[in-house]
Amino acid sequence: MKIKTKKVYYCEYCGFKRLAKWAVERHENHCTMNPIRKCRVCNNNEPVRKIKKPSQAEDERLSALVGCFKQLAQELLEKLECPACTLAVLRQSGFEGWEIEFDYKKEMKDYWANQEPEYYGM
Repeated sequence: MKIKTKKVYYCEYCGFKRLAKWAVERHENHCTMNPIRKCRVCNNNEPVRKIKKPSQAEDERLSALVGCFKQLAQELLEKLECPACTLAVLRQSGFEGWEIEFDYKKEMKDYWANQEPEYYGM
């Protein structure tokens, strides 16, 4: 019987794991859960501005305003031009159960369709 012990490296922000340290280090720089991430899409290096989600107690007291809150969050997300940065805002703000309308794959497809091609001349 052979037994091998290996180091497993985990992303501090999302739990992404690999056996190669360099792969996790590279991932962490661009992880959408990293508040000081570097966006690969728009090259934005500014920290993510989180949308404050109401606490459970506030949510119960303000249940009548949830629809309004969703609308305001949706308007803010529409102002962001980069789909990857939008995804980072949503993930870091904890909006999984808020049913915010955002289709990352569609938004990325539209984003790249509207970008000017860069030509690398000789």
